[in-house]
Amino acid sequence: RQYYRRCFIAGDVDFIFGSATAYFESCELHSLDRNEKVNGYITAASTPEAEKYGLFSWLLIYR
Repeated sequence: RQYYRRCFIAGDVDFIFGSATAYFESCELHSLDRNEKVNGYITAASTPEAEKYGLFSWLLIYR
């Protein structure tokens, strides 16, 4: 389990990934420009479908 609060996370492709149970509260996500037509995704979660938890709450997302 992971808990993130008031954090700053930056990356260019799939920079939040995996199958962890994570809660992001009041975080800033910055998607970096790769100077390509398609820049990719912020997340690449592989959380099992039956998993009840994994949440973003009060996020600021920008690029």
